[in-house]
Amino acid sequence: MLMLSAADLLIFVIKSRKMKIKNHTVLITGGTSGIGRELARALAKDNRVIVTGRSEQRLTEARKDGLTAWNCDLTVPRQIEALVVKLEQEFPQLDILINNAGIQFNYNLLETPSSYEKINREITTNLTGTIHLTQLLLPLLSTKPSTIINLTSALGTVPKSDGLVYSAGKAGLRNFTAGLRKVLRNKSVRVLEIIPPVTDTRMTAERGENKMPVDELVRIILRQWERGYQLIAPGKVKFLLLLQRSLPGLADRLIG
Repeated sequence: MLMLSAADLLIFVIKSRKMKIKNHTVLITGGTSGIGRELARALAKDNRVIVTGRSEQRLTEARKDGLTAWNCDLTVPRQIEALVVKLEQEFPQLDILINNAGIQFNYNLLETPSSYEKINREITTNLTGTIHLTQLLLPLLSTKPSTIINLTSALGTVPKSDGLVYSAGKAGLRNFTAGLRKVLRNKSVRVLEIIPPVTDTRMTAERGENKMPVDELVRIILRQWERGYQLIAPGKVKFLLLLQRSLPGLADRLIG
């Protein structure tokens, strides 16, 4: 029998202030594809949106849609630092940071030769580059009511056997998000965490069926964000997180 305490359920109902997502200036990392791209499209209707990415083709496509699109590789510190300088100069009104960029390599550690470069790229993109960018932007964001949103993963709580490096990076990002919220609790900067379900994007092309359409996910995100939720965990994610608290062995078997 699944036994849940009040504390288990509380994580899904804690709210901060409600907000209207309108007339803001938004930076979305990895905003040229997948969830980030759909978020950018939705937010651009009522906000100024800047997206970053590494593909010049996708950046060009984003510009054609009216977005400000800049090249930035989160594994290269000097590019992150140059991005922050450019934002300070051109968009000092920036008040929403969405850390969406991420990559995932699926492989069995016992059967695949170790590659430090591959491990480092995955961890840097998913964790350390994101932390570096966030810390550099804190002085700018702290001058006004602002929002930082980190897209993490349920695999940061229940690791996947063929995605251990990705799971480790997302576990780090989940902890960073919780800690950042503590650090900023007396500031005007709000911190949100989004844990998407398996979503129908290029990253999950080989993941079979039962994937949430990306436009549906974005509608849920925007609705719960405006309502003030600090943790947004759509679809089956909420069940998986609760299962991990009460029956961790079963949660592990479900993820594989």
